[in-house]
Amino acid sequence: MQDSNSNQPHKRRPRYSGTHPRTFSELKRSDNDIVKSERRVYQALRIEINGELSALEALLANLPYCLKSGGRVAILTFHSGEDNRVVHSFEEGKRLGLYSYIQDKEIRESKEERFSNPRSRSVRLRWAIRA
Repeated sequence: MQDSNSNQPHKRRPRYSGTHPRTFSELKRSDNDIVKSERRVYQALRIEINGELSALEALLANLPYCLKSGGRVAILTFHSGEDNRVVHSFEEGKRLGLYSYIQDKEIRESKEERFSNPRSRSVRLRWAIRA
């Protein structure tokens, strides 16, 4: 689960001291490398528990059929796993003639937005137009 959802650059198996941790607090204390990337671990758990990627894939599969010709869709992604799925879905839709135009490059936050809202640094906006 962590491998597929956390997008962790230097993931490896954590070192446990004899027993497996039973709580997040024990997990955080078990290995310094995990402490540094705990946000990604929590994110991977949230994504898996909530079924976020499967819900996104279902939306992307049905999306072209929910739009009228010329209809526009914009999707905000907060994780590269989400963004990759949106990009591939839009590209496949364009190849199949479902979309007449897809955005070449994602729209990112401005410097002002990043300063006033640090959480915006991971957001990407992608859009497409229905054929």
